[in-house]
Amino acid sequence: MSDDFLKERRQCLEEEFFRRQNQQSLDRMKKELQQHNTRDGLRQASGMDNDAVLDKMLEIGLTAETVAALSLVPLIHVAWADGQMQDSESSAILRGAEGKGITKSSPAWDVLSSWLKDPPAPTLFEAWRTYVQALGKELLNESQFAILKTQIVNFAQGVAEAAGGFLGLGTIAKAEGDALAQIEAAFLL
Repeated sequence: MSDDFLKERRQCLEEEFFRRQNQQSLDRMKKELQQHNTRDGLRQASGMDNDAVLDKMLEIGLTAETVAALSLVPLIHVAWADGQMQDSESSAILRGAEGKGITKSSPAWDVLSSWLKDPPAPTLFEAWRTYVQALGKELLNESQFAILKTQIVNFAQGVAEAAGGFLGLGTIAKAEGDALAQIEAAFLL
């Protein structure tokens, strides 16, 4: 074998090695960018600022859209508490959804729209309650859990107040008040 042949083989090996390294680096950068974008979306939807918590949420497969839709379950629970969805409640929920980044073109919007037309099964609220308690026990520290509770309870209270109480008088009807109590109880660990 000639030195030229060996030199050519070495050069081919080096080029292949660097091509693969570059591709791996490019793939890693794409993945990091995608995670960063997903983390930012999750940060916006959840209100969480702790990167470690957001990374854990990503690890278990949560996305901004998932968290945003789950955060609307208590609002739906309050709105349907009296057995009917009032226009003012629906409007308040849709404003909350848009604030969470749920757009009309997203799958979460379709799910939300169906919840506004027909009450979801009671198992939805139970699934949400279980999810929130798991967040509090396994993912969030005490301060983060308290912030989450405040945000959700305040949004739910806004929906309850949108209904206007009995015949538009007062602030919150009994059924909505009971639903709010159930939401607050979900945060007791």
